[in-house]
Amino acid sequence: MRKRPFFWIMLLFATGILVQVVIRLPIIVSSLAVLVCLAGAWRFSRQPFMGSVFYAICLVALGGLYGWSFRKFPADHIHYQRDLVYGRDITVAGMIVSGVRMNKGWGGTKTVFSLDLHELQCQGMRMKTSGKVRVNLYQPRGLEYGDLIILEGKLHRPYEFSSLKKFSYRRYLAQRGIYWILSVAKHKVVKVMAKDQGHCIVSAGLRLRKRLEECFSRHLTEKEAGLMQAIILGDRSCIPGNIYDLFKKTGTAHVLAISGLHVGIVAALFFMFLKILPLNRKIQILLTIILLSGYAVMTGARPSVVRATIMAAVFLLSFVLERETDSLNSLSLAGFILLLMNPMSLFDIGFQLSFASVCAIILLCPVVWRFFQRFPVIVNNKMLKFICQALSASLAAWVGVSGFIAYYFGIITPVTILANILVIPLISAIVALGFGLLVSGYFPCLAGCFAVCIKILLNLILATVYMIERIPGAYFYLFFSY
Repeated sequence: MRKRPFFWIMLLFATGILVQVVIRLPIIVSSLAVLVCLAGAWRFSRQPFMGSVFYAICLVALGGLYGWSFRKFPADHIHYQRDLVYGRDITVAGMIVSGVRMNKGWGGTKTVFSLDLHELQCQGMRMKTSGKVRVNLYQPRGLEYGDLIILEGKLHRPYEFSSLKKFSYRRYLAQRGIYWILSVAKHKVVKVMAKDQGHCIVSAGLRLRKRLEECFSRHLTEKEAGLMQAIILGDRSCIPGNIYDLFKKTGTAHVLAISGLHVGIVAALFFMFLKILPLNRKIQILLTIILLSGYAVMTGARPSVVRATIMAAVFLLSFVLERETDSLNSLSLAGFILLLMNPMSLFDIGFQLSFASVCAIILLCPVVWRFFQRFPVIVNNKMLKFICQALSASLAAWVGVSGFIAYYFGIITPVTILANILVIPLISAIVALGFGLLVSGYFPCLAGCFAVCIKILLNLILATVYMIERIPGAYFYLFFSY
């Protein structure tokens, strides 16, 4: 416990959140448990075993209390006003607190964003309101993050788009504190009261994101731009269904969502760029952490990105402080911070897959590699050594996530072990070229060279994934998932 304290802290804290959500213990029970355990830990402070037991129970109880407090709404929350406003025309005032996305559907193009509510008006009554809603705006408007706006529309519960019980769009939004959808029709009122009221760092990150999307659209085809937005920005909404299905069947869909792989590549790119500048090594590391944090903001600060960014920051800071780090302890610290930010992340599929894969690589990869080290021909041949090290990481990651993928998606993909070895090097090159395209945007000739290279690699990835998917037994569906 002394070697990896954050592992036990996160494990016990997460256990408390899970118990609170599943069993829904009365809050008085958790509060009393915390007080009793603190008293017990003080009483048995000279007995390491008993003191540790009381501290462990206290952490579980604190996790339950924190999970309860996150689900407890303030008195003016929109959740308590649902009976008054449901199905009626209402007018709300609030601030856009997310990126503004344009989605194409059968009903045309709609603008989607999250709105932090300030005020609500219904049937002549005006009241202060808190909470967030997801807005579907069916009219073209130049809205951006940080805009203070007034909207007229109707509230309704999120629709369930999947017949599978394991997937719930309603639950997905609830984990992010959103319980209602505000639909704003084409003829309804939309007024912008003020601009740029959000956080300056978030605004800068989202502006850079928009510039990158425009750069992709200008130099690449629609499908290629959609793939690049997924690989670099984590936005998979523009990927055609048949292409995404290929990645899913080969177990490589993770390369289309920002993960530790992408963050590691971006961190290496930032550090290599900063090494050109005449700066102290510690300054270069600190600037890399700052730039990496900006990248996390630009991608929407998804749990997998925040987890990877925290781990990378801890790893880089170890060089500044000249101290050795423990990978599992760093991973647990990242998980604990994410749970403090949002305890409901524990039930997010992305959170579970992200931590399962990294944890499996940390624990299982050395075991698999020790097996390969028994063969001198592998150890003495650089090419075989590299391939077997990559195979060890791929196999460990597959073992870590295969159970979750089988449960949530109803599919087993043994071919993932081979696919990752072939696809990941190509993804690394594409990420580097994507940032190169962004930097060279003002030089058409240079940008054209980057765009051609990206086109070649994207088509090579698609061809590779297609051929792997055709291998007999590459994947198979489980009947109990439907």
